[in-house]
Amino acid sequence: DRLAKEIERALGISFTGAQFHAEIEEPARPDVRVGKTFDSQIDLLWVLIPMSVFRSLAFRHFRKLPHVAWLILATGFLQFSQMLFPVIWGFFTEIQFGWQARDIGLSLGLVGVTSAVVQGGLIRVFLRRLGPARTAVLAMCTGASTLLLYAFATQGWMVYGILLLGALNGMAPPAINAIASSRVDKSSQGELQGAVASVNAMATILSPIVMTQTLFYFSRAGAPIHFPGAPFIVAATATALALVPFLVGVRAIAPTPSAA
Repeated sequence: DRLAKEIERALGISFTGAQFHAEIEEPARPDVRVGKTFDSQIDLLWVLIPMSVFRSLAFRHFRKLPHVAWLILATGFLQFSQMLFPVIWGFFTEIQFGWQARDIGLSLGLVGVTSAVVQGGLIRVFLRRLGPARTAVLAMCTGASTLLLYAFATQGWMVYGILLLGALNGMAPPAINAIASSRVDKSSQGELQGAVASVNAMATILSPIVMTQTLFYFSRAGAPIHFPGAPFIVAATATALALVPFLVGVRAIAPTPSAA
């Protein structure tokens, strides 16, 4: 504007400044189409490799740990369900509650704080009072219940109460790991942790694909039922299913009366 005035005063030529006006229309529903699942996780391309290549290696690995294999499988189900949060939490809360980046960040911050409290001290209280097996069962039951609450939550403020209760679900993997470690000799501890890491890696590969596509299917225009909470139903089912191999495994490794 200043330059235009100087030119007009010196040369008598008037310039009309260009006027720009931009209108940004908020979408009625965020576009959560997931067409490039592997953009940020190159290692997920391992899913394209036929698992038959690793079959003999995997079977040989788990045959060495037959008495804790059921417990390892339970941790895989739990990992599958817990991958839900880093994968779709932001999309889900934006669709269901209209949250913005600030709200999403605050909720994830609360998750970090509650996880630190549970993992840092509260789990010791439960392990001392209930023992690893009962602590794991309590954590999985609480986890499945809170996942169902997320699925049917209708107001954003409900999430914060559910987060506080759902933090107890974080006690399940350490409790299961404590049981498995106590049933494996010192020379096999590394193999145990390797087996757990292998199962968790498979769950980490499969969960993002299942969860994102489930969210897309039930959130897209023309969906048979508009239900953004559907992935939480899947995660709750996986958590409940984890109870089955866990209870089978605990029963299998329990000392017999004669051994006691």
